[in-house]
Amino acid sequence: MAVAIIKVVDIIKIIIIYLVQQPASPPVSHAHSHSLLLRSPSYSHGLSTSHSLSLTAVSPTSPSFLKNSTSASPNRRWLRLLLRRFPTSVKLRPSLKFWLKWLKKVIKFSFAVVKPLPLTSLLLHLEMGELAADKHVKYIISVEKKKDSFESVVMEHLRLNGAYWGLTTLDILGKLDAVDEEDVISWILKCQDESGGFAGNIGHDPHVLYTLSAVQVLALFDKVDILDADKVSNYIVGLQNEDGSFSGDIWGEVDTRFSYIAICCLSILQRLDKINVDKAVEYIVSCKNLDGGFGCTPGGESHAGQIFCCVGALAIAGALHHVDKDLLGWWLCERQVKSGGLNGRPEKLPDVCYSWWVLSSLIMIDRVHWINKDKLVKFILDCQDMENGGISDRPDDAVDVFHTYFGVAGLSLLEYPGLKPIDPAYALPVDVVNRIFFSKK
Repeated sequence: MAVAIIKVVDIIKIIIIYLVQQPASPPVSHAHSHSLLLRSPSYSHGLSTSHSLSLTAVSPTSPSFLKNSTSASPNRRWLRLLLRRFPTSVKLRPSLKFWLKWLKKVIKFSFAVVKPLPLTSLLLHLEMGELAADKHVKYIISVEKKKDSFESVVMEHLRLNGAYWGLTTLDILGKLDAVDEEDVISWILKCQDESGGFAGNIGHDPHVLYTLSAVQVLALFDKVDILDADKVSNYIVGLQNEDGSFSGDIWGEVDTRFSYIAICCLSILQRLDKINVDKAVEYIVSCKNLDGGFGCTPGGESHAGQIFCCVGALAIAGALHHVDKDLLGWWLCERQVKSGGLNGRPEKLPDVCYSWWVLSSLIMIDRVHWINKDKLVKFILDCQDMENGGISDRPDDAVDVFHTYFGVAGLSLLEYPGLKPIDPAYALPVDVVNRIFFSKK
């Protein structure tokens, strides 16, 4: 009987804490808010190196939630008062009558001062599965060993992208040491072309897509300094067109993806001043649509992937003031479907990868609280292969490294326990970004 009472008390505590985390006014979000302190120059107005972007909120289960008077919940004072009077030791008071009376008062008190969530939301919170982190690590490592498989052969030309997806996932999971650093770095350097750019694999043609992945992977291992930064940056600078846009390679395809890649890569190399940033920003803004979104070229349809690229590039360039945050935020939050997942365009199926493209964009424009984060977490976790590891685009589909990365990265943005925080603009762990810009080398 005593054990049962203790369990009931614990459940009541959890429910009350869960209830009071809700903001005082709509739109309502039912999960922990994203919490990062990013000090990188990516979020400065202009190109200074000291501006900080703080997306601060505190997990309601952390001690600081009860102490910090600046949190959004108006009910913290009541919660603190209640839990201070709540017995926290295992030792029971002698009277069962006291406990029953106290329990009745607590329930009445909590529902009097706190607007309760619908029962379905509470059940959703309790039904969430867990991230099979160890199995995902094993899956990623196993993919690299299957070099003769059909999947590996058809993806040979973009293996460097795959390395970025897999290795960044391992770093977010705190398992980057599971791979041989020297082997990875040696292979990456063999992918570099005489032009300074990187190819997707040894013997292939260079492209800005693979060049960014190469720089990002080297950043994970804190080895960016082994590159000839001027040689790599000159390759990227040579791809900027007269109108400020960027081509992906010598063949001239233009896309706002390449604008993001160029700006992000040059920023990591600390060579952003080598391009015409104003023209690059002007071109990106010309791709903005009436719905607040962005396309791949002027007049192109708004798409969540392109929106991330454009918003990320503008964030790094210190030009987020060009974004209509409310209009774009509305378009992005409309991407959430009934299952909790996100799609890339209206009337499309949800896909785990948009957990990154949409979520990171919402964070950068400070509108992430406009979606139901609990339901998104559940959707991502439902897409796991619980036996062999890996994450798929939708539940019960085949897994791959691409969706495994974006699923884990999305959970990191959602502050899932045990994951390193990731920077929404650079798509690298926050500690890596801080090391790039603030290490004393």
